Amino acid sequence: MSKSTWLTVDLGTEPGIKTVVALRDALAEAITASERVLVRGDQVERIDISALQILAAAHQTASAAGRTITISAPTDGPLALALKRTGFVGADGTPQTREGAFWTFSPAAKDEAA
Repeated sequence: MSKSTWLTVDLGTEPGIKTVVALRDALAEAITASERVLVRGDQVERIDISALQILAAAHQTASAAGRTITISAPTDGPLALALKRTGFVGADGTPQTREGAFWTFSPAAKDEAA
């Protein structure tokens, strides 16, 4: 596999405290294996702050390694709502923190990863 190929990590339906170790490991493996990582949040029904913290840490790790990480999720879904409630993005989806910038949906990333 080429390092420039998008690797996909799926958040599942309820990323949270019970799944953060597996999520952390999957993200670390993807960041090591590829320059571009797409995190799919399409199926998220509920998410807690521990999963958001792992995603923010993965963003920092990827950035430090010169890698790209982006999230694909419905703009009106539970993941987007959690990001707004925690202050990563504003009500309109505008990044409010450095980590908030990678929450922006990337159509090109989604198309390439599909």
